[in-house]
Order: sequence, then C-alpha cells, then structure tokens
Amino acid sequence: RVAVPWLIAHGEADESVPVAEATALFDMAGDRAELLRVEGADHTFGARHPYAGATPELRVAADATLQWFDRHLAELPSNGRSRVA
Repeated sequence: RVAVPWLIAHGEADESVPVAEATALFDMAGDRAELLRVEGADHTFGARHPYAGATPELRVAADATLQWFDRHLAELPSNGRSRVA
C-alpha cells in the first residue's frame, strides 16, 4: 500500500498501457490514491511531437494534476518538508 497521496491519471483509449493496469494499481494502492480516467484520451492524452498545443484531454489531465497538487501541497508543514512517519 502507498502511504503518500498518489494521483493515477490514465487515458481510457490508451493502447500502450491498458486502463485495467491503472485500475489494478488504484485497487492495490490504498486510501490515499485517486484514479483519474480521461475519456477518449490515449497514452499521451492526445499530445503529439512536435508539440502544437494542449488537447482537451491533456487539459483535463493537467488541470486535475494542478488541483491535486494544490490540495496535497497544502498538507505540508510550513517549512516545506514532508512528514515522515
């Protein structure tokens, strides 16, 4: 089990890594994990090389990630160091 917060972001149309693997990680991770399944997103959330801008799927993943960091970084003590049990 994972004792720290964990965001698992996965595209539902990912052909490289089956979404079932993200679900399995989430099921085994414990109470601090969150699973974000992005509808229609592939392995790169639609981003391509060369980068031409964010796709709607990438924006969903990026926005969720920023919100996740906002929530979990607020849990840190004021000195910025993480708590180790």
